[in-house]
Amino acid sequence: MQFREAKGVIQVLAYAGYDKARRRAKVKLLGSFNRHSFKLTDTLKTNVTVEQYEEIQSYIRKIQLSDAIKMYQSKLDTLAGDLERIGCMIAAGTVTVTPEQSATVRQAWKKLSRELPAPSAEPAPPSAVAEKQAPAPVPPILAGGTDAPTPPPVGQVVTFPAKPAVSVRDALKSGKFEFGKNGRWTGGQLTPELREMVATHGGKIDE
Repeated sequence: MQFREAKGVIQVLAYAGYDKARRRAKVKLLGSFNRHSFKLTDTLKTNVTVEQYEEIQSYIRKIQLSDAIKMYQSKLDTLAGDLERIGCMIAAGTVTVTPEQSATVRQAWKKLSRELPAPSAEPAPPSAVAEKQAPAPVPPILAGGTDAPTPPPVGQVVTFPAKPAVSVRDALKSGKFEFGKNGRWTGGQLTPELREMVATHGGKIDE
C-alpha cells in the first residue's frame, strides 16, 4: 500500500493491476484517516483486509513515534529556561511545591543528570569569554527546597579512589574546583547536587 498526506488527512492507496493502454500501474483509493486523531473513515474500514489494516496501524505508530520525538526535541530548547523560571517562582512564593512533587522532580532530575552528555570541551572564543556572565543559580526546587541553599565555605577538598568519570570532572570544574597533586580536587564549593554526585562515585570530602 501507499500513503499520501493531503490537507490534514492521509489517503491509503493500493495496487489494482496494470493498465496496458496507459502503460502504468492502476491504483485504487481505499479510504483515508485523520492525520492528527488517526481516526479511520468508515470507507477505509470497509475496504481493507485484516493484513492491510495491520499495515495501516503500523504506519500510524511510526507517525506517532516521529511526532513524539520532534515534540521532546523541541522541549530541550526551552527546558533550562523553564526550570530557572519555576525555581524563581518557588523562591518568591508565587507557587508552592508539595513534598510529593519535590520528590518526583528530584528523582527525575537525578536521572536526567546521568543521561545528559558532558558539555563540549572546546575553548570559547575570546569575545565569548569576555562577555561571559556568572552562571545562573540552580533552581531551588532542584537545590534542596523552597529556599536557595547557602554556599558552603571555600577550600573544600575532594579525593577519589580512582579517576572519576568525565561527567564528574566537568561538574567539579563547573563548581570552581581545580585538580591538584595526589588526585585532590581543591578550592571549589560543593552544592548539594555536587556533593551527592561525589558520594555516588566514591569520592571523599574533607571539610
